Amino acid sequence: MHLLHVVNPVSCAENAHLAHIQSFTLKSMQVACAALPKDVRLTQLAVSTPAAQSHVPNGWVCAPSLTRSMATESPTRFKRPLPFMKDILARAKSYTADFYIYSNIDILLQPSFYAFVCRHLRAGYDALIINRRRIPVLDAPLDVLSLYSTRWGRPHPGFDCFVMSRAILMRIQVANICLGVPFVGVAMAYNLFAHAHKGRLFDAANQTYHLGMQVLPPVDARYYWYNRRLFFGEVVPRLWSFMRPDRLPYATLPWWLRYWKWGWNPSLFVFLNTKLYFKAHRRCMPMQHRTRRTRSH
Repeated sequence: MHLLHVVNPVSCAENAHLAHIQSFTLKSMQVACAALPKDVRLTQLAVSTPAAQSHVPNGWVCAPSLTRSMATESPTRFKRPLPFMKDILARAKSYTADFYIYSNIDILLQPSFYAFVCRHLRAGYDALIINRRRIPVLDAPLDVLSLYSTRWGRPHPGFDCFVMSRAILMRIQVANICLGVPFVGVAMAYNLFAHAHKGRLFDAANQTYHLGMQVLPPVDARYYWYNRRLFFGEVVPRLWSFMRPDRLPYATLPWWLRYWKWGWNPSLFVFLNTKLYFKAHRRCMPMQHRTRRTRSH
């Protein structure tokens, strides 16, 4: 089995906090690589700008540098050079592997992460979403290795680590959604919900960490609404014909518990998921009854 794990290292010249977290992430990925199952091949791929390539550890593969960003495509509206998720996935597609992993650059891995992923892929899953635990920054040990023995922290409801087959990767639609702003994980998750034949969400696997307790950090409203409009205006319409309610998270739970789980998670939309159930119900409705209802209106 060949895994390819892609991340987007960033230049941290003006952000010491992000530099600290990114260094922890990259170190944890090296530790996890050392614990890789012997029959598994792993490529760790960095997709970044030229300024960020100095942060890439030895032994990694550096994809061709990113050339587009929000600042280059819309310089009058957006000043932050946030990259596009589509460009990162395009770089990953150019490398052949059996399964692909994408995780945010602030997501730390347990040493057992890759073994955990391989175990479930061998069980027949073609897509996995692995949620993180949040650890308070002030209480975090200085050595990343000591994080692995911690039993504290809190779960995080959002999506930031994705595993998928190559077939799914080639079908992903994320429009021009940019990184560093909400709706990146949402777009990736709903793509997996739409295209996976056998997917699974792990919301308490304790295989990934994040330094910081915030669920929804402050974000510039312009970037937020830019991504939100793209998700509902372009991504959802492209995925709609492939989406089925039985592929949504918690689909096997009683309806009241399922809706409670959706409502608690800011990355799962109750109204969108409910609309999907109505679509499935309409498809199952006998044709004569459907015609009678249409005429009555």
